[in-house]
Amino acid sequence: MHESTDFSTIPTHRICEGKDLEICAVKLNLLKIKIVLITIHRSPTGNYAYFMRKLESLLNLLYTKKNSYAG
Repeated sequence: MHESTDFSTIPTHRICEGKDLEICAVKLNLLKIKIVLITIHRSPTGNYAYFMRKLESLLNLLYTKKNSYAG
């Protein structure tokens, strides 16, 4: 990330689980908009059910208007 970009990291380490789910997320604060960028990886041999549960939880957390990442 360029040093002039206003951004904050979103802690995802608690839900990452080896080959089942890896996530990196940042919130960009641009002039009049805020953007959340998320990268996700799941190994083909990872636990698909775990991946879907945790992905849904993350998206619900980010979408909640009360959450500081969504607003």
